[in-house]
Amino acid sequence: MPFLVSKEKRGFIHGRHIHDCIRLASEAVKLLDSKDWCGNIALKVDIAKAFDTLRWDFFLKVLHNFGSTDKFCVWIHNLLQSAHMSVNVNGDLHGYFTYYAKESGELDNYGKSFIYGGGMSSFRLNILTKFAGLRKGYAPFIYLGVPIFKGKPKTIDLRAIADKGMLVHCMVLYDWMISLIRDIVRVVKRFIWSGETTKNKVITVSWKDLCSPIPEGGLGIRSLIKVNETFNLKLAWDFLTSTEPWAVLLRERVLRKGSYIKHHISFSLWSSLKHDLATIVDNSSWNLGNVEAISLWFDRWCGEPLHLEVVDPSCLVDQTISSIISNGRWDFDKAISPILLALCTRILACRILITPRSDYRIWTCFQHGILTSKISFDFKRSVGSCKEWAQWIWSKLILPFKSCLFGSSFTIKWQHMINGREGLSPLCRVVVCVRMRKSLPLKFFQLIFGTGQCKTVAVASFIMVLNAIWLARNMLRFHNVTFLVSKTISAIMELVALVGGCSSVGNPLNMKDFEILKSFKVNIRPPKVPNNIEVIWKSPLRDWVKINCDGAFTSFSNSSCVGIARNHDGNFLGAFASSLEIANSLMAELTSAMMAIELAYEKNWSNLWLETDSTTIIKAFNMPFLVPCTIRNRWLDSINTVSNWNFVVSHVVREGNSCADIFDNIGLNLNGSTFYSFVHNCLRDDFVRNMHEMHFFRFVGS
Repeated sequence: MPFLVSKEKRGFIHGRHIHDCIRLASEAVKLLDSKDWCGNIALKVDIAKAFDTLRWDFFLKVLHNFGSTDKFCVWIHNLLQSAHMSVNVNGDLHGYFTYYAKESGELDNYGKSFIYGGGMSSFRLNILTKFAGLRKGYAPFIYLGVPIFKGKPKTIDLRAIADKGMLVHCMVLYDWMISLIRDIVRVVKRFIWSGETTKNKVITVSWKDLCSPIPEGGLGIRSLIKVNETFNLKLAWDFLTSTEPWAVLLRERVLRKGSYIKHHISFSLWSSLKHDLATIVDNSSWNLGNVEAISLWFDRWCGEPLHLEVVDPSCLVDQTISSIISNGRWDFDKAISPILLALCTRILACRILITPRSDYRIWTCFQHGILTSKISFDFKRSVGSCKEWAQWIWSKLILPFKSCLFGSSFTIKWQHMINGREGLSPLCRVVVCVRMRKSLPLKFFQLIFGTGQCKTVAVASFIMVLNAIWLARNMLRFHNVTFLVSKTISAIMELVALVGGCSSVGNPLNMKDFEILKSFKVNIRPPKVPNNIEVIWKSPLRDWVKINCDGAFTSFSNSSCVGIARNHDGNFLGAFASSLEIANSLMAELTSAMMAIELAYEKNWSNLWLETDSTTIIKAFNMPFLVPCTIRNRWLDSINTVSNWNFVVSHVVREGNSCADIFDNIGLNLNGSTFYSFVHNCLRDDFVRNMHEMHFFRFVGS
């Protein structure tokens, strides 16, 4: 596929982003006016309905020249002949692109194709325009839905994008003005509270609270200001770590002898990312690869930079890490400074890759070491405290502004009203009942904080009652209009029945739950019946070794990893158990897999079947970036080891990994690592069942 699909192709390919094309175009436009003896040009060519205008004989010849077999080309030919195709010609073509159109059948969309020139006379540009058969273009212009312009973004450049609503697509590239973002937020707030973008309405909850996550009492809406800051931080990260042409081009323009320029340049991306470069450097470090580009003293690669440990850093001679590595090992005899001997403990804790790869930067605030947009947003926003009531007042079946009124009853302002500072209104008395859990049946509160369809009905009824009281109070106060109690109750019942009937969650029913749901005339959804799945431990093929591994982590910050090796007859070959100083279960699971591979390497088991009950381990073999950066080099060495073996890794449910699961309890009580050449007493029953391939059962929902 890399041979068939060029690196310039960006859309709809895993691991590539169309934004890289826009970034490159944005930076290339800035170079049009640079001085050159012959001038500069840029071509923007749009193909009119490329799929419908492509000549299929040309397409099949291209496939054949790329090495596709005759049988495959016949399949494609038959597929194309069986489909109905139409050709749409939007006028005649002239100039340079006519020959390509005759050969391929692809037609240039003359209305969307332009030539941009700079650093040349108008006479010369007119000659090139006539030769190419394209129209002369001027900046700013739209490319892939994003405006391309010179210099720092301005409101006039981004206003049209804001009106179309393509915010995120454009924020990935440019730093938006705060005034423009606030105009957009104002329209969004109007729509949320009144349902219209031009109608103002009294706001019950502040926008800042609504833009917090649901556990913190918000709606989970992301603040556009924080989103803009998020993408600026992500853009700075891509600038430092990416090998794409736009990043290489920009680094060559702004880097001078290892430091960034201070003067202004008319690069739009640089004005968006330059303020976050210091944040990236302060919260990132280097993961060792070929160690050719990492500074020994001044870069972060084993904690804080080593020059901070020196009294007088000015006496240090800058050198790379490769200066103290010999034959893939640390060699302090090569060190030119005796200070390194005092820091050898920190340095020895860093693992050197057996098969070197390029050095890469890791984000130290996240264990996987990769700065994604989601992680960047979490880094930028201020984390609030979780609110107990926020988990159950929000529902996809209830309008947000109705739930907001209920949520605001738990704020400090309402708490002052309840305490008597502003007097108790009838609505406040209802809130007192909700907050203090008094004057209402205990069963109803148990339903609210429970699960299932009854919880949905209970929450909906509370929210609808509070909204009805609030509406009646406002209508009486401002319009002198009163509501009939009977009609209000009927309306509440209808709304609650509608919300409860739309709920897709069932729960075990008793007679009390049944009576509550029937009193609201809700269509009852019974719980799903669980299924029984038969699980059998399978032995490996002859001359193969199967290792079942597992990791465990307890609430007392105690962790362990184990592995049990068996042959094709199910006979015991050995087992290891080790206690770990690791703070999460993911690291324990990954360590168990690495120790299993290291054990197989030591025992020369080159036909290895690794089985685990963790799906993350399966994914980590194909996506090593899922592995925490602290153990990633060790994980990459393990992958390199099994690359020369007959190796299989598979997933099994917990019941099929019962021996390793039980053996974890032994590892939790150990100090260090132990190898067992015999079957432990705690494993005998499950070990015999596995050897004879006796079944286990797992109960899961249908």
